[in-house]
Amino acid sequence: MQADSDDAEQWTGASHVYELDTGGDEEREIAHCLAQWDATAPGTGVDSRAFRSAQWSPDGTMVATVSEDNALRVYDANNVVQQFATGTLAGDVAAKGGDEPSVTVTHGETVLDYAWYPHMNRHVDGTNCIVESMRDHPIHLRDTEGPGTRVRATYRAVDACDALLTATALAFAPDACGLFAGYAGHLAHFDVHRPGLPTQMVLTSPNRRSRDGMKGIVSCVARMDAPSDGGLLACASLGNHVSLYSRADLNSCAALWTVPQEYAGSGVTALQWARGGTVVWAASRRSPYIVGWDVRDLRGPWAVLQRPLATTNQRLEIDVDGTGRHLVAGQVDGTITVYDPADNQAPVAFSAHNDAVPAVAMHPFYPLLVSASGQRHFGDPGAPVDCSLKIWSLDARYLPHASAAKVIAT
Repeated sequence: MQADSDDAEQWTGASHVYELDTGGDEEREIAHCLAQWDATAPGTGVDSRAFRSAQWSPDGTMVATVSEDNALRVYDANNVVQQFATGTLAGDVAAKGGDEPSVTVTHGETVLDYAWYPHMNRHVDGTNCIVESMRDHPIHLRDTEGPGTRVRATYRAVDACDALLTATALAFAPDACGLFAGYAGHLAHFDVHRPGLPTQMVLTSPNRRSRDGMKGIVSCVARMDAPSDGGLLACASLGNHVSLYSRADLNSCAALWTVPQEYAGSGVTALQWARGGTVVWAASRRSPYIVGWDVRDLRGPWAVLQRPLATTNQRLEIDVDGTGRHLVAGQVDGTITVYDPADNQAPVAFSAHNDAVPAVAMHPFYPLLVSASGQRHFGDPGAPVDCSLKIWSLDARYLPHASAAKVIAT
């Protein structure tokens, strides 16, 4: 099944655009900061440690981040999460600040993507690991426990000339036995238990001149754990294409469509499944829209969310909560916007940081949100620099605290 891009651009029967109304003056508490870490270089105030991405570990006790200084850091959030789960948080926890990251791995190249081992559990030896990819390097499976942080295994893909390819997007299979990697014009599957070359590698387009297939660098790979996902793997490229592949056989492309021109930017940089397994959300660079498609009907977008001020080259992540109902997105002005498109609710936003928020991630079990801020400031040495990581509670019982954020848009 392949969606016709022309029909996708013209068909608007089931599409609805949610605009962010900033005219309201109502103030109500929506989130409370439980913990925060300041990663700004001590005594410098420079943006070299600006966060680029953040991910919760599958067991919900750690947060992995990537920064502009090419470092992968892991923060231990177990105490905050356990106190939240047991209802023993006392006072304004955020005012106490946070400890240094438990793991810091510095690289010579930018970390393009990373993913936690799906069965990761801090109490089970051998499961605390993460895969990472960098330019001109194979994929590394690295320990995140202990001082060694050794590389356990490497996975590499080569082209027809035996030149090493750079993985730009990573995702584990739900059973943790397989690893999917996106490249420039290629998609590969690795056996996690057999390091080395991929077990399957396919072209996303027949050749560079062809107009068929998914064009451009594969920028995002997303898998869904719901039983209703049909074993599909969602992929997106910097050519503004989105496609669905069968996880069992990458030669089987179930669907391929193009982001409508009026919502497209300079390539898709964020891709997420809604938890129901039927809606795929995509956000593009330099585009003020987040577009969602119902994979059962690809004649056009299912919903379009407005994202003000998102006309930036910076990658801005999105995430969906555990219910599949709310979508969370960071903004350039330091706010975080929460959308509820399923019930036609107006989005709300709250002020979270003093700089851009490129990274947001919902906790896998609890109503907790982690956000990370920072960006490069060119030609403006006096601009405020905020390179911080925060954990927010979206639970009403913690909102009366003084540091609770206020809704600034209704």
